[in-house]
Amino acid sequence: MAEVVFWHKAAAQGLAERFAIDSAGTAAEVGSGIDRRARKALEASGYRARQHRARQFEPAWLDECDLVVVMAHGHQQWMESHALRSEYRAGGRLLLSYVP
Repeated sequence: MAEVVFWHKAAAQGLAERFAIDSAGTAAEVGSGIDRRARKALEASGYRARQHRARQFEPAWLDECDLVVVMAHGHQQWMESHALRSEYRAGGRLLLSYVP
């Protein structure tokens, strides 16, 4: 859901092409489509969900990413415990840390 909302917000500002927006889970049901409840909630809020297949986050991606936003403290802990290199131990930034 966060990927869809972020993409729409960036596109509305003409900035979508400046970002590589992607999502993956820490406990993903690999290969599954978007959850029907998530799709319904997005559509009720005026967002159009794009095609999506669940996949597992790979800690090696931390080498390629400028920023990884996580949804919950448990996801942040997963990132820290699975990070391959010590300088990426704090690889996930909690989404709600951006809320004033």
